[in-house]
Amino acid sequence: MNSRLTVSTGCPSCGAPLDFTEGSHAIQCGHCRSRLLVTGRKQLLSYFISPKLDVHRAVAKALLALKEEGVECRVIEPRLYFIPYYRLTGHDFLWEKSAPKPKIEPIDLSAFSPDPPQADLTMTLQVASDFLGDLWEIGKKMYRGEDEPLSEPDESKPTGPIERKQPVVDLRRKGAAPASEEEEMTFRDRYVEKNFIACDLKGWGSYSLGVRAAVLRLELFRKEVLEAQGTIVGVTLSSEEALRQGMRKAEPENVLYRQVLGRVLSLIYFPFWVIRVQRQGEERLVFLDAVSERAVHSDAPISLLEFLGRPASGEAATVGFRPLTCPNCGWDLPFDPEDILFFCTSCARGWQIEGSALSPIDYQVVSPPAGAAVSRYLPFWVLQAEGEGNPPARFFLPAFRYRRLKLLGDLAKRLSKAQPVYTVSTAPFVPSQGGCYDSEDAASLARFTWAGMRGTQEMKPPEEKPFFVRSATLIWFPFQFEGNALRDPFTGMSLPQNLFV
Repeated sequence: MNSRLTVSTGCPSCGAPLDFTEGSHAIQCGHCRSRLLVTGRKQLLSYFISPKLDVHRAVAKALLALKEEGVECRVIEPRLYFIPYYRLTGHDFLWEKSAPKPKIEPIDLSAFSPDPPQADLTMTLQVASDFLGDLWEIGKKMYRGEDEPLSEPDESKPTGPIERKQPVVDLRRKGAAPASEEEEMTFRDRYVEKNFIACDLKGWGSYSLGVRAAVLRLELFRKEVLEAQGTIVGVTLSSEEALRQGMRKAEPENVLYRQVLGRVLSLIYFPFWVIRVQRQGEERLVFLDAVSERAVHSDAPISLLEFLGRPASGEAATVGFRPLTCPNCGWDLPFDPEDILFFCTSCARGWQIEGSALSPIDYQVVSPPAGAAVSRYLPFWVLQAEGEGNPPARFFLPAFRYRRLKLLGDLAKRLSKAQPVYTVSTAPFVPSQGGCYDSEDAASLARFTWAGMRGTQEMKPPEEKPFFVRSATLIWFPFQFEGNALRDPFTGMSLPQNLFV
């Protein structure tokens, strides 16, 4: 489930409160209507969460928690700490082993009493017809006064019960071929969301923030604000190790191949009240969640203060804002919160987010096939790649957003197999939408597509399979309306229009 958090800050243009969804790249102020570009994409950005529990309630909560355990204690010192957590989000693309199909065995029907076969039914009807015919002839003779005994039964006609052989029905398909490798694997996608502690605090128990999107509101990290309230705990887990930890497979026995697109790693400083108490002649620590006001640990060792006292090092990067306007002509760029590729409707220039700036990006437009009526153009990354197993000369990867990611994967696979031949148009063209995948995401999707084309026997972990992207070009391809769908003229595949985001 996609449980993105809300980021709360102030509009840089008018100072009004400004809330936006975590991961948005373009936002609009609800007060002054300014369109803003959110900078810092693919950087390790830092946030914090404000405490809702003050010191007096924190002490009261700690005493109550210990009283419920039947422990008498004395409060020595309460202190607020901001403990760092890593948060990893992205979109998982998975090739998984298909569930085994149930084995179908022949069914012996000899123990049942089925309806009579068609041949037996025909014979039964014939006997009944002959009997009624005999009755009709006897009736006519009796009506004429003739007295004739009933005829002897015809020995050639069957009498009594008819013995039938019960068949054995084999439900298995005749001449069925073994399942192909494509039938042995299944495409699955899911939204990745993982939270885990970023410092060495063993033995206190709260290793994840959980999913509390409805109550957690992020604020942009400001060191002076946090230091005025409490202590900032230093990060000890590197971002590289955090990525490795966050990318570990949840179900390694079923996953054949995996790629994560649009992954974002950030730091969240979460507030905890740490109450130092003396209980039964020994000093211990009580940890209180300063947002939910819940005691997460009522008997932590005093040695944890050493880890909590480690100072934060380095400067934390935060989200920035700049006007969402074309760097070339100053025209307002089309607004979509999840776009990272923008195209100016005035000068037709293309731009992509890189750090805190908009960098120019070139693109091409494909001429429609002869006689084809174009309904809409959609952006694709065309990648030239080299790797193990002779991958296709070109990969065709969608750069647009779509709700059914499996259809995007199918389209990429079909186009990459077909290797369509097309002509680049020189006619003026103004893109009508942006894109949400950059060339790095396209390279990950190309690796995933190539793994699916090779099949289960050739799949290897991404880090073990050489794959090099030589070039990446953004190209707009023509699509045609076909009922309620858009049809790709090169492969004939259709995309339902109601699934475009």
